[in-house]
Amino acid sequence: MEILECAGLELEKEKSNSPEDLFNRSSVRFKEGKEEKRLHVVYLRIFDELMRELTPFTEHPLYKGTTRNFYFYDIVALVCLMHDGNLSRRKRLYLNSQEEFSAYFNNLDFDSLEQTMKRLDQGQSTIVNR
Repeated sequence: MEILECAGLELEKEKSNSPEDLFNRSSVRFKEGKEEKRLHVVYLRIFDELMRELTPFTEHPLYKGTTRNFYFYDIVALVCLMHDGNLSRRKRLYLNSQEEFSAYFNNLDFDSLEQTMKRLDQGQSTIVNR
């Protein structure tokens, strides 16, 4: 699987009674074979507070690049895809359970994750083994 891009954002309210401002959206664009796909992960924003527990990263940005910086919400979809390659068959994933969210970070190769961020910062795609 070839990772082309990852990005995220904090959702904002479109309507006054909308709960969107409680969520973040992370996405990863990748190629599997010749087909380009995208996975969107929407999760509760409060899970960002778990960053120090789940990762070796201690502050934002997680990675300071020359062309861009990577924040926690930028990598969540990438982490999910790296943890479970079967997610490449899905377009969306909603995470509202802290237990389920945390499980994606178990046994993750953070060196590989950091190298992926570095290559993406340099405008290069990167191959990730499932």
